[in-house]
Amino acid sequence: MWSSFLVAVQLRLRGHRRTRERIEQIRTRRSESPVSVDEISRVTHGVLRRLPWSPNCLEQSLVLIRVLRRSHYRDEPVLRLGVRKREDGLEFHAWVETDGMVVGDRENIAETFRPFGGEQLPPDATFI
Repeated sequence: MWSSFLVAVQLRLRGHRRTRERIEQIRTRRSESPVSVDEISRVTHGVLRRLPWSPNCLEQSLVLIRVLRRSHYRDEPVLRLGVRKREDGLEFHAWVETDGMVVGDRENIAETFRPFGGEQLPPDATFI
């Protein structure tokens, strides 16, 4: 829960790029974690569902990356950002991949949301 609070505050104060850069500075030891990435994801999302607010997908993804890095999971977690066009505008989504596999989201999420670099998000980008 503390990780989620920190990420939410950092996102609001620093924006997504600087928050992601800060999380990427967490050192990983590249060792085998005794817990699977699926279990880490399941527990992390379980905690996030119990928060007094509903974190959006970007907050959830950044928290998951932070937890994976702190858990010393052997593969580097990667933040993916995607966009899809809707009748009323664009919709953005964030998810995590590690070792080429989607973590904590639908496996085919990249078919629904077109992945992009995301370095220059529109100022009005709203994540689901």
